[in-house]
Amino acid sequence: MAIEAAGAANSQTAANNENSVGSQIKKELGQDAFFKLLITQLQNQDPLKPMEDKEFIAQMAQFSSLEQMNNMNQNFNKLMDVQRVNQNSSLIGKTVESKIVGKESSREVTGEVIKISFEGDKTFAHLNNGNNDKINVDDITAIY
Repeated sequence: MAIEAAGAANSQTAANNENSVGSQIKKELGQDAFFKLLITQLQNQDPLKPMEDKEFIAQMAQFSSLEQMNNMNQNFNKLMDVQRVNQNSSLIGKTVESKIVGKESSREVTGEVIKISFEGDKTFAHLNNGNNDKINVDDITAIY
């Protein structure tokens, strides 16, 4: 009985390890994995029916194109972050108006922006208005 329980526990541990390794492989499938796969494919091809140059070049072009799109996407995201900082930093020192909506009531707030903060994909303006309100810049209704 104890042997069966130990065997079941070992099987469960092995299954968990395989799942974590599998998810790790999916996350890390990149250029190195592609080249290893390509080398393996070339090593194991049928010598009587080798891979044609066209197929090889097409696979390389597809991978290169995908890699460039990923790089472009990363650079675009960095550019958007810089633009967000530049755009919102111009609010510092300006007076803004906004509406703060609460669970049971809402109120208009006005104040000078003294600080900009970022939380995830949201940008907040901190006001010097006696209440030290923090407002989402998307909710600003006037700037002067």
